[in-house]
Amino acid sequence: MKTLTIIVQDNQVYIDGIPRAVDCSKLTFYALQWDAMASAGHIEYAPARCPTCNCINKKPNEPVNDVTPYQAYIAAWATAPNPGEPNNAS
Repeated sequence: MKTLTIIVQDNQVYIDGIPRAVDCSKLTFYALQWDAMASAGHIEYAPARCPTCNCINKKPNEPVNDVTPYQAYIAAWATAPNPGEPNNAS
């Protein structure tokens, strides 16, 4: 694995650019980007509207130095159907 991207809102996990549907409902951020070559990445948060002044706030990206907490999503990706593969069940 060279790259890992998790898009929580879409329930999509991408490994090396290949997307697969994975339940991401337990995650509380917008996206995770990971580059294995650099052993670094970041968590992105979606903009949110302030209930007091109605302005839009966005929490800064959070650095990630370890992908271990997301191993369950990597494992789920490995067992999820690949929509790009032909369906052999005929």
